[in-house]
Amino acid sequence: MANEAFTLGLTPEAVDHLAVIRKWTMFLSILGFIMSGFLILMGLGMGFLMNLAPEANRLGGVAGALIGLLYIVIAIVYFFPFLFLFRFSKMAKQCLLSSSSPGLAIAFKNLRSHYIFMGILAIIGLACIPLGIVAAIVVAVLQHAG
Repeated sequence: MANEAFTLGLTPEAVDHLAVIRKWTMFLSILGFIMSGFLILMGLGMGFLMNLAPEANRLGGVAGALIGLLYIVIAIVYFFPFLFLFRFSKMAKQCLLSSSSPGLAIAFKNLRSHYIFMGILAIIGLACIPLGIVAAIVVAVLQHAG
């Protein structure tokens, strides 16, 4: 498969690299789907278990529901980059098997979407760090003042 002529004009070495990348992206995407599923189960479990705690009952069970919902939202957000990675791997495999290039643009479009999504999540995460620091300072000042 990897040593055959490829209509894109890729060298056999480039085709070999693409084949290896495709295998790893398939592995990582499946692992990501499994982790998203575990996060959903954890969200449902946390929502249920926290409502059993006496402290949570004072809040009317809202705390458990909010934490459970947070886990589920995180799982849904992280599902999409793994979907893009899976689609890349699937299309790259088809292109490698057929030694043709029509689907390679779709494969790379999905890889591009994966990295854009992860980049945006990284920016959001970095933006949350100063907000967390400010919130921690405000809480510390309020506790010290009270």
